[in-house]
Order: sequence, then structure tokens, then C-alpha cells
Amino acid sequence: MYEYIIKQYIKNLSEKDIQDYAQKQGINVSFHDAKILKETAQKDWYTFYKGDPTTILETLKAKIDPITYEAGLLLYENWKKNGSI
Repeated sequence: MYEYIIKQYIKNLSEKDIQDYAQKQGINVSFHDAKILKETAQKDWYTFYKGDPTTILETLKAKIDPITYEAGLLLYENWKKNGSI
């Protein structure tokens, strides 16, 4: 059930959604980085949810701003550890 809900949410995710959420977390994300994050989430969400995203993260690290990457990585690690962002 959770997988279906996540899949539907991510399917409709926009760059603005990513920027708005990041802003609430005190992170500024450019439209370029938001677009890359959206595309990655839509393509690889299941790996982040259930698998090992190490390879995806390394690719992402080379594509987006280092500050954005580090802040996003901390959010992801917190979610994996505590079950919430």
C-alpha cells in the first residue's frame, strides 16, 4: 500500500514542490537542481525506498550543487534512520 501511495505522489511531483519543501527545511534549491532531483526521484524512488542508492547518489553528487547534495543527503539519512524527514 505504501509503495502505491509513494509511486503516485512522486509521479505528480514538480520542481516547485521540491523547491518549496527544501525552503521549509532551510535549503535553497535551484530550478536546475530541482529538475535533476525530480527526475531522479521519479526514476529511482524504489531504490531509495527499499534498496541501496549508493551508485545513484554518486551520480547525483556530480550533477547538483554540493551544498544541495549534502543537505539532501542528510535529510535522506535521517529519513532512513528515523522513518521521517
